[in-house]
Amino acid sequence: MLKLCFSLENSIAEAKTCSPNLADGLTQDMSAAIYLYTMESPKLYKTLNYTLRSENRQELKDWCSYLKLLLTALYKLKPVGKQTVWRGVKHDISNDYQIGRHYTWWSFTSCTASIAVQQSTLFLGLTGPRTLFSIECSNGRDIKKYSAVQHEDEILLMPGLYLEVVSKLGPSSGLHIIHMREKPPPHTLLPPPFIIGVPLRQNRKDKRVNLSDSCFPWRKLDGQPGICVEGLCSNPFCQAFNQQVIIPIGLTKFDVVASTSTLCPMCKKYVAPNACGFTNCRWRWYGKRQENGKAPRDCSGDWQHADDAYHYFDGDSIGTNERWRQLVLEAQESL
Repeated sequence: MLKLCFSLENSIAEAKTCSPNLADGLTQDMSAAIYLYTMESPKLYKTLNYTLRSENRQELKDWCSYLKLLLTALYKLKPVGKQTVWRGVKHDISNDYQIGRHYTWWSFTSCTASIAVQQSTLFLGLTGPRTLFSIECSNGRDIKKYSAVQHEDEILLMPGLYLEVVSKLGPSSGLHIIHMREKPPPHTLLPPPFIIGVPLRQNRKDKRVNLSDSCFPWRKLDGQPGICVEGLCSNPFCQAFNQQVIIPIGLTKFDVVASTSTLCPMCKKYVAPNACGFTNCRWRWYGKRQENGKAPRDCSGDWQHADDAYHYFDGDSIGTNERWRQLVLEAQESL
């Protein structure tokens, strides 16, 4: 990567010097990768983002090692949660964005949590043609304490960001405001640089389990929010045989009892569900339970919130002499 930017060797040394081991489980090299990205000289971020936007993916080969280090560092930081961030561009690009349409941003996107920062002449300014993006995001990373420019309150959005245009405004001469909202993509656009999954819970009374980057591949989530179904793989030829596997379902309405689509992530054979969980969403449930010798009865639960951990569903602790005749789970984006 040294051949890509002038003076990069000296900049790497400076980044390491300014990046002692901090919190969040980052190594010094990971901290330095973020610091290097934010440095004004040699403006590595401009070259990297130009390459990420290129249609020729071969141009990224020289960046692979640094990209993996940077993405690993960012994925170890906790997402900021749902909030509005701002990004300014000193051009009128409002015609490139149409209300109701979806767009994918393939580069890293530097934003700020403070709109006042955008008014600086270094960013958007107060005169001339300019576009201000108001972005409702949930997966940005607050990199302020790892940044070379800490006063900017920088929130960094990941490559592969999938956005919907909600509205457009032109409140004053030359200024165009585009309101965008982060949405789950139709398929995974950028897998995490390491496996993010759910460790086996040590106690069935544990209803909330923190995610981990040290999980078996059959328990990974790939960063997908919403419903997950678990069960034992019964295929003796599968590497996950007799293991509790996780099948991510996503943000949808899902009939656990009736569905035949709960397939082992390793061998793609049917897995009988024996547990359910949720992550990064709001969720509810309804169904029918039947006690031995009695008629089925309707039951349901109100909307609940699942944060970035894994929340097990217990169905109000169904009894050992009961069984589900119907169980429908519904997960939506967090409000």
